[in-house]
Amino acid sequence: GAITVVRLSGLYHSIGQPGSAQIALYLLPAMRAPSMRSLALTLIALLCQLQHAAAVDGEQADRCRTLRSVKAVDELFGGRVGVRVLALVPDEGKAAAAFRAVAASFKYPAEFYLVDGPDLVGRAVDQAERLRLYAAAEAKAHGNAVLLLKPYDELVDVTTFTTSKKGRKKLSRWVEDTMLPLVVPYLPDYVDMIFGGPLKMHAILAVDPADPPAPPVRDAFYHAAQRHRGKVMHIVMFKAPADADDEYGAALRDTLAFLKVTEFPSYLISDMTEVDDEHPGGAQTHFRGDLEDKDAVLAFQKPFAAKALARRDGLDVKYAEILRDPKFQALLSDERMASLISVMGVPK
Repeated sequence: GAITVVRLSGLYHSIGQPGSAQIALYLLPAMRAPSMRSLALTLIALLCQLQHAAAVDGEQADRCRTLRSVKAVDELFGGRVGVRVLALVPDEGKAAAAFRAVAASFKYPAEFYLVDGPDLVGRAVDQAERLRLYAAAEAKAHGNAVLLLKPYDELVDVTTFTTSKKGRKKLSRWVEDTMLPLVVPYLPDYVDMIFGGPLKMHAILAVDPADPPAPPVRDAFYHAAQRHRGKVMHIVMFKAPADADDEYGAALRDTLAFLKVTEFPSYLISDMTEVDDEHPGGAQTHFRGDLEDKDAVLAFQKPFAAKALARRDGLDVKYAEILRDPKFQALLSDERMASLISVMGVPK
């Protein structure tokens, strides 16, 4: 009868407000009795509504800010946490307006910035090169470049965008896919990202920190994370120490019990794409093969990644799986075949 973070995530998805998952995490240990569930859900819903109201009045009113000094640019690149998206357009023209539109409609936690003038664009490019080799070359090679800064993985990613409706949508999708860590630790600071982020298909590797998995197990999981980035969120969940009596430890034990994790390491898919009142915890499928087998781990994920992609793009699941098959993708490398496929109306 314990309420778990996973079960409450259904409410989180329906409201979609940053912070509500963390509220749930810390309320759980104090409200485990079945008789308290209704009160817990009501309280969390109320807190989420208050958060939403505060967001509308504050941060959401000015989602995109303009950097007007060298100091401001340097501060953006130095010692900051969180995801920051910076458009390298030198003036308040059509490109800046398109970028502001993307920022205003973006649903997930990220900060958006413009720079005031070509000199500051140059400064931002130099700072990007400091964080990642060749980032400057990528940014300079195209107009309307965008930098995505994050405190993990590549540190800096670069893309370009067009001002059309399709171009704005493509940029928003790129930010969604690129902003997430390759592998996310199941810790309080990441709960919002896990339950409130764009990816609802979760691959979970449950490990015991006191008895870490062999390197091939880790490598197979990271290999799958690289192949299915932007489709499946990869999460490492830790076994709570037996003597851990804090809120996080209690909630972690409840969640592992709900996921039916009884041995470590364990690997499973938690499908949160169809969360509803009857299935607030989604559906879980455990992997029963060799955790060190990269091909087997990747193959296990393939249909789930296809389902996530299909739901995102409004496609039939089987159709989406065919589109992402390596053999089909190889056809696209042939210019004539790619043109034919495009004429037939098949998306790449």
